[in-house]
Amino acid sequence: MPARQEPGTPEGSLCPAPAGSAPRRRRLRRRLRNPAFMLAVGLVLVLLGGFGAGLVKTAGGSITVRQLRWETGSGHELAAELFIPKNATPDHPAPAIACSHGWQVNSEYQEAFYIEFARRGYVVVAIDMYGHGDSEAVAFNTWWSEDGATGANGLYDAVQMLAGLPFVDADQIGVTGHSNGGTATNLSVLLDNEAPAPLIDAALIVANEPLATRDQTLVGAYLREDSGDFHNPYGGRDVGVIAGQYDEVFHRYQWADGTVDPARDFVTGPTAQSFLHFGADPAGLPERSGDAVYRQTIDGQDAMRVIFNPTAVHNLLFIAPSVVADAINFFEQALPAPHPLPAGNQIAPWKPIASAVGAAGLMIVFVSFFLVMLRTRYFGVLAAPGPWRRPRRPGGAGSGCGPA
Repeated sequence: MPARQEPGTPEGSLCPAPAGSAPRRRRLRRRLRNPAFMLAVGLVLVLLGGFGAGLVKTAGGSITVRQLRWETGSGHELAAELFIPKNATPDHPAPAIACSHGWQVNSEYQEAFYIEFARRGYVVVAIDMYGHGDSEAVAFNTWWSEDGATGANGLYDAVQMLAGLPFVDADQIGVTGHSNGGTATNLSVLLDNEAPAPLIDAALIVANEPLATRDQTLVGAYLREDSGDFHNPYGGRDVGVIAGQYDEVFHRYQWADGTVDPARDFVTGPTAQSFLHFGADPAGLPERSGDAVYRQTIDGQDAMRVIFNPTAVHNLLFIAPSVVADAINFFEQALPAPHPLPAGNQIAPWKPIASAVGAAGLMIVFVSFFLVMLRTRYFGVLAAPGPWRRPRRPGGAGSGCGPA
């Protein structure tokens, strides 16, 4: 004989519900069905999300963020965000880093990097490349003009701007960029080589090739075995590369017979080995490893080379915390941070979470607002009379008078 269910017991349970739980659930359901209540919930989520994202971006208010747009020496208008930590003053200028995003996006795609750099006391400028974001639109075929006409598509223009700020140490400026931003990083170095007074002290190339041979194509081709003599265009600068083992775009080498090495073999290939040997032809030299720092005196300067080799695809290399940690470690050695923190101490991943909370709140506000309006006298005529019920077909599924 089946057990007898006590009155007030939830369906399928032999235990009585806690006293008062059913009324509480009913009250909660009524509130959730009340559009005015949900509108208030949505507004709270929007405010919390926006406040939280702002708190992360400014590291709890310790960083001043300025929106910039100016006409550069290239003759174009460049948009950027400038991050100024409290430690950066004219009396105590701080090292600086210029950041560039990749193809067809904007500066926000570098936020995992620039938030963490600024937290550690670096002045940071994150640009929208020309033809991207809020910067001036320029012809596509002029983006990578090697004569400097577009200032490495804005990145070298940003370096020149940083060097003129009174709170920046002009002897400690680094550049970095992901994908096409890596191309901008390389081109910035080439332009800096031609400058009367070079400005760039360190460069980190993320998800792009280091310059290894004299005839290497800057954009749009694998490095080939016949692409000229190996050389060191970086001079005595500290230079690093972050090369994903499963990058589907870069880090391949094409041999004379047409075969192409996969990205996972990049570190052992001629491009990387020449880079790690400071531009020497790697034939006959001992093989060097990824994730190891190599130093050599170049033109009287102690220069560093390193290739970080994470197990990641191309589009993880601008958001993965482990990649950001590699970038932090690189710049900590190249341009020591005014306020060093462990590389794993990162708050940037909380910003997209806070933004998602705000976006969810905005969706709730959008729907609830219209439902609230339908309860007003003016818009109430648009509402259907009575509660909405699912239509039932005679004899159909769910009608109660036919097969389910």
